[in-house]
Amino acid sequence: MNTYVKLSFLLLLFLVVKQDVDARVDSLQLRRERREHIEIANFGLTLGGHISVAFGKFNTHGHVAEIGFSIRRAGERSAEYKMDMNNINECFLVSDLHETDLKRIRLNATTGDVISAEEMGGVKIDITELYDDKHPEEEGWKKIEVSLKTYTAENMYTVSVNYCNESPLKVGSIDMMLEVEEVNPGPDYLGAGLAPVPSVYFFMSGLFGLAAVAWGYVLWSSRKSRTLYTVHYLMLALVITKTLSLIFHGIDYQIIKNKGTREKGWAVTYYTLNLAKGLILFLAILLIGAGYGFIKHALSKNERTVFLIVLPLQVFANIAYIVIEESAEGSAARSTWRSIGLLVDLLCCGAILFPLVWSIHHLREAAESDGKAAASLVKLRLFRRFYVMVLAYIYTTRIIVYLIESTMPFRYQFVGALFNEVTAFLFYVTTAYMFSPEEDNEYLHVPSDVDSDEENQKGQEETSFMKNGASEGLKRIKTGQNGDTNSRSSTKAKLTKDLLEPDF
Repeated sequence: MNTYVKLSFLLLLFLVVKQDVDARVDSLQLRRERREHIEIANFGLTLGGHISVAFGKFNTHGHVAEIGFSIRRAGERSAEYKMDMNNINECFLVSDLHETDLKRIRLNATTGDVISAEEMGGVKIDITELYDDKHPEEEGWKKIEVSLKTYTAENMYTVSVNYCNESPLKVGSIDMMLEVEEVNPGPDYLGAGLAPVPSVYFFMSGLFGLAAVAWGYVLWSSRKSRTLYTVHYLMLALVITKTLSLIFHGIDYQIIKNKGTREKGWAVTYYTLNLAKGLILFLAILLIGAGYGFIKHALSKNERTVFLIVLPLQVFANIAYIVIEESAEGSAARSTWRSIGLLVDLLCCGAILFPLVWSIHHLREAAESDGKAAASLVKLRLFRRFYVMVLAYIYTTRIIVYLIESTMPFRYQFVGALFNEVTAFLFYVTTAYMFSPEEDNEYLHVPSDVDSDEENQKGQEETSFMKNGASEGLKRIKTGQNGDTNSRSSTKAKLTKDLLEPDF
């Protein structure tokens, strides 16, 4: 296991050091690119800021009819698909779109020179030649800079590279080197909507830090408790790792905000802590879901198999996250790894539910058997609640957060990150409350009247000795049999009713 962790860390370090792309000052190399629409910048632009795109080393291969750039204001996401949907027989760069928030810049498909540039209300678009030591004249470098004329034009702006083939049967590809810079006054390289994100992470790290202290106090107070298990210490490690991860994530974003690039040391530290946090989180959910310590003290073969599948997949999902973070906007690697990472993450989220479902099935069977109904019913309620919590956590952090980030006004993009961390905080706190090792925990404590039911059943039989006048012998008599039978029947009926009634 130690060797496995070391290899994962070395791979993580290699991926970070290997990348030469950073944050809001990006370099993107397109080689034999066949995608007809490539988003290279997406930024909340304010007055005094700019989005600049320098491009050179231009070349086309095959049957490229048109090539150029498009600049789109937020709220016009459908415009990028008109080339494929509404105007399938007409090139996007020359079609008549009549869009006030979508402007295009056409280039010569052979030389890369600018042919035409549409105007956009409140937006200034400058196109200049670019010659310096980094951009030799023979490479044909040019620069497009987008800035604002008025406050009313402040919005989310997306810059894309577009090209059109001569026909569906006659296709081509392009070569191009791109350098993108996005910055607002300050300087602020995160954009209007993401500028508060570092503060969000620092604030949430404080909340998780307080939660870590509180949970540590609970464990210390319950150090002699019979319900204190290994998983409780794992939960403490999780909240501590989460706190540190948020701190370094905030530092990483703060550096990007101020400089436009991330520093490798801070990035590696954050990625390492994030990887550790993800592994511990899934391990804790798996152990709790399997009932390790709560209903049994050993894992079944199927549960161990799930562990061996989920944990490596979680490492792979974190590696995909690193590649996405370290890749330039619009790169093919970013698009591919985003799809792979999402698929792997969803597989992990689905797999961790299996031990929990098995535990619920086991407790349901135990609740239907005499002598185990009371204790099993209490634990069944607990695990059913936890099952719903895990489902809600997965749904919220994987789907709801995405919808929030996609629909929020550009100035409130940080709400997605805040909502994600608040959801995680509530999930951690609620789980800790439900599985607290304290003796008086109402979720783990079996009420005394239910606890004594098994003891009452053991005293159902009483033995009395009766002597017959003709012969002496022993005769066993059951006393109160009918009454006890009725009591057991009513108890079982009550438990069955409680079992069938959902309490979440």
